[in-house]
Amino acid sequence: MFRYRWVAAFVLTAAAAVLTAAIIGDRSTTDYGDGLDYMMRPISVSRELGVAIVIVSILGYVAGAICLLRFAPSEDCRERLAHAWLMSTLAGIVLGVAYRIVTAGVIGANIGGGLTVWVAVPLSTYLIVRAAKALAARPAVERERPASSA
Repeated sequence: MFRYRWVAAFVLTAAAAVLTAAIIGDRSTTDYGDGLDYMMRPISVSRELGVAIVIVSILGYVAGAICLLRFAPSEDCRERLAHAWLMSTLAGIVLGVAYRIVTAGVIGANIGGGLTVWVAVPLSTYLIVRAAKALAARPAVERERPASSA
């Protein structure tokens, strides 16, 4: 299970983004006849498919968290994986909030959407890089072990 930690981190990020977007919901304002501006139109899915995606995201998030936190081989490794779990979750939350802001129908949507992209892309990239560094670091026990000569 531990060898799938990269997949688990990706699933955590994607599931957190979907769940955050689902919790926030559509934030378009009321159209008073002038028409609403969209930086990007929201993805159109049926209600049943939307519910199925949210349920799969919940299950994926729980499975990813269990894979990262439960099956760590040592306490040192568990701390690093907990850090990766936190960074992956925060990156997903940032991406979910950014999706809802960018897809909201409002007057002047390009201004708010542009500022959101300007902040969300570097922030989520930073969080994902931090999670990747935590996942890639080897435990202290592995680093101290001398290489065997065979």
